Amino acid sequence: MSFYTVNYLGELVSAPSVYAPEFTLTEDTSADFEYPVDGWYWFDTLAEATSILKPLSGVDPVIVAAETIQRHVDEQLAPSVVNTIAEVKTAIRVGLSEAVSELRGD
Repeated sequence: MSFYTVNYLGELVSAPSVYAPEFTLTEDTSADFEYPVDGWYWFDTLAEATSILKPLSGVDPVIVAAETIQRHVDEQLAPSVVNTIAEVKTAIRVGLSEAVSELRGD
């Protein structure tokens, strides 16, 4: 029994306890929360965590993420117009979010 999450590279990460400024997850308090808590879930087995969270295997997440971000930036930013830093940051942030969804198969 452990806490599990999938990191930004699509790798399954487990921890017996998770400590953050807003919460502390331990085996003793695992029943006290509604999951996910900041991306963390409680599972009884690794097989259960893998089947639900679907970590990546055989895919280079860096390439998929870079291609998705580039595609989104190209679609959102006008090539002949000067874009603000905020517009560029937003385009990258949204592209990254779409990349994560694509990698997870959402």
